[in-house]
Amino acid sequence: MRLQVEVDNGELNCDRGGKLTAAAFNFAANAGEAFATGSSMARKEITLTLGSNRTLKDKKLNIQAAVWLKRIQEDYQVLLKEYLRLELPENCLNKGSNPVFNSMISQWWRTVKAIRTVIQNTDNIRIMDLSAVEQVVIPSPGQSPQVHPTGKIPSKT
Repeated sequence: MRLQVEVDNGELNCDRGGKLTAAAFNFAANAGEAFATGSSMARKEITLTLGSNRTLKDKKLNIQAAVWLKRIQEDYQVLLKEYLRLELPENCLNKGSNPVFNSMISQWWRTVKAIRTVIQNTDNIRIMDLSAVEQVVIPSPGQSPQVHPTGKIPSKT
């Protein structure tokens, strides 16, 4: 009975880690757009998700980035630099196995696993679900702001 409980807890922890990891990458990719088009409440939540030790000085907000967000940013910059250096053709995915591109995919998966580990080892982690953010439609002069009919930021296609 005790072993089953431990296994169940492990499965829940893995599931929690996986969902939060996906939310972390979604947040990193979409927070800028959500902040620009979101309501004031959404902007506040995004700011809280970014990190801690928020200070306001000379009308500038400084935030110590969350560990997971800083790691995504650092690893992404390295990967982007490598991608641009290699000048991979746009159709490199269509030609089957590309060893250079596969190496970059492996490098990114290491980042995903590292972020998942950080998330699993952090208590009380806060990652905002951006799919629930209301989008504010910017009004023309003389009109009042409106919330997007779906209440969500449209997905990019």
